[in-house]
Amino acid sequence: MSVEPVFGEAAALLVSQAAGEPEGYVRWVEESGRMGPIVRLVNENVVLAFARSDGKRALVTSAGGDRLCLSVFEKASEVAEIRGCERVGDVKAIAVSGERVALISVETVGANAGSGERRGAASFLGAGGGARGGGGAGRGAASFLGAGSVPPNSGPAAPQTTGPTTPAPKKEAAPRLVQNRKAAAAGKKGNGGKKGNGGKKREVGKKAAPRPTVEVTVRWLSREGVFEGEATATGLRFVPPLEGMGVVDARGSARGVEIVWYESAKPVGARKVAGMGWAAVGGGVIGADGRFEAKSRSKVVEGELEWGALKGFYAPRLVGGAQVGLLTQPVARGGSCEVSWFGGTGAKLGRGACAVDPGAGAGLEKILEAEPRRMEGQGRNDVGLVVWAGERAFFTTRDGRGLRSAGRDGVWREEGAAFPARRGRVHWARVWPDGTGVALAGGRVRMLEGDGVREGLSKEEIFAGGRGAGAVAGIGKVGGA
Repeated sequence: MSVEPVFGEAAALLVSQAAGEPEGYVRWVEESGRMGPIVRLVNENVVLAFARSDGKRALVTSAGGDRLCLSVFEKASEVAEIRGCERVGDVKAIAVSGERVALISVETVGANAGSGERRGAASFLGAGGGARGGGGAGRGAASFLGAGSVPPNSGPAAPQTTGPTTPAPKKEAAPRLVQNRKAAAAGKKGNGGKKGNGGKKREVGKKAAPRPTVEVTVRWLSREGVFEGEATATGLRFVPPLEGMGVVDARGSARGVEIVWYESAKPVGARKVAGMGWAAVGGGVIGADGRFEAKSRSKVVEGELEWGALKGFYAPRLVGGAQVGLLTQPVARGGSCEVSWFGGTGAKLGRGACAVDPGAGAGLEKILEAEPRRMEGQGRNDVGLVVWAGERAFFTTRDGRGLRSAGRDGVWREEGAAFPARRGRVHWARVWPDGTGVALAGGRVRMLEGDGVREGLSKEEIFAGGRGAGAVAGIGKVGGA
């Protein structure tokens, strides 16, 4: 079981779905601990959940790896009254803005950028990501979008072609550009006939081709489950530092859709940078009209470029509510963190604040004593070990089975079973050395033969020939469910 955030409501979303299993279940839990009905999902993964202004609950899921669905439920119903699904393309991030959902994509800008020519970007990111605390929903959004940035490919980008695919005639390999320092020195006047560099040859390497510019696009999904038109350009363009390092995260706020991205940058001042170079995380806002607000553009953090990250600014994600900021961690293994609040100042936080409440920056060490996790297997130094529903934090036990909650005073309590299930009780069983066996389970005889289990007679059928009702009553007393 995992605990995921719900946008726009003092509630959390509980998700029960094992990896590889087609069937899963979700239910809302309110700040008071009251749980809603259990909703069954088949071949779908949770992306995010939010509340509408009319009190109804909306759930966004991915289906089949290439379709996105929105379902709307009454608080007391497990059956969706509104549902809309559609195949989507290169979605990089999803954010709730008001009562609409923004689907963020990118497109590579063509050679004739001024005329609006564009080429398609990377394909749709399917299921199989990790969890994320502030910007996305655990096994949900992460499974649809991937956690954090997309890992870059180790090799160069594949060339893009727009013309015919007929192979061109083979050309002879051009010789590498070589300069003979010795010959140059001998022919130069005024050097006294001295040899230059001992007559050694040096190779002049060719400069790497510049990386293409990409533009962010947005497509809206309405509260009624209607996908509005096609993706449109926002006006936000940047040059990714490496292939796959593009949009980092997106999150709704009062200003619109806050978005952050990796971009190529030049080092500050006369700083000399070795290795892979210099890059930054930029930030800005996409307004309700779908256009990027140029005045909001800023360079949030910058540093030395590594494969898939900036040194000292690992695991970037957006956090906060009314005020949004970029959270990063100085070391890749987690622990402390730093939040750069948009329109404000930065704040360095300890492990307790990062793990429990990055937005408020409170320590809340008492909650850490309960060893909270949003899902089984989450690291103790990860950011976002709990989900806040109003003034109460919800989290699971380390094994992901139990549900607990705590107030800001740190006092926690056990909540009820989130997904109760009927369990078949084994009353008697025996297995023999040859691998066969027999058991009385759930009021019926079950026989183990080879690789399968065959059902036998029920307890009523076994004692149907008894001398009196006492025989049936006796077995019912001993083996009743």
